[in-house]
Amino acid sequence: MIFLAAAAASFVCENPSHHDGDNVRCANVPGSMRLQGIDAPEMPGACRPGRSCVDGDPFAARDYLRSLTEGKTLQCVQEDTDNYGRRIVNCNAGTMNISCAMIESGHAVPRYAPLDCSGPSAAPEIAPDVMVESTAEPKSRPEPEPPPVIVPANLPARPGTSGLDIGMVPFVLLGLLLINLIT
Repeated sequence: MIFLAAAAASFVCENPSHHDGDNVRCANVPGSMRLQGIDAPEMPGACRPGRSCVDGDPFAARDYLRSLTEGKTLQCVQEDTDNYGRRIVNCNAGTMNISCAMIESGHAVPRYAPLDCSGPSAAPEIAPDVMVESTAEPKSRPEPEPPPVIVPANLPARPGTSGLDIGMVPFVLLGLLLINLIT
């Protein structure tokens, strides 16, 4: 019975594309999906205030991820759904786990969920026939990361954004003053 439930969440991802270094879209599956267990640098303007975003070159991360999946059909398993309703998926291109390859290359860090990278899923030094260009300085091997952190599902999607934003206080006070003057 458990095997049937796992098989139902498994799917083939045809013609994968990527907006950044930790997501995937499939031509045959609707919507954007997040790769399990990793966090990659955010595209310019995408790091929300108060969030600790990964350092690095987001374009190099995206381009490297594209080089791993270009022209390939991925085998993916839906592991969960995030706070935004996106599927969280674990995908392989052949025997290579895409999330593990992103971590091993230094383009992503382990975060949000446990990920087993002990299998034969090492990233190639350079994906075949693809040149990844970046204006960033070459990266040295990253320091070992602490164990992955599992984020409880009941945390707010944007911590620290509930309540009145201090940046709005002067406008609210001005509005109240104008209302008081008018009446």
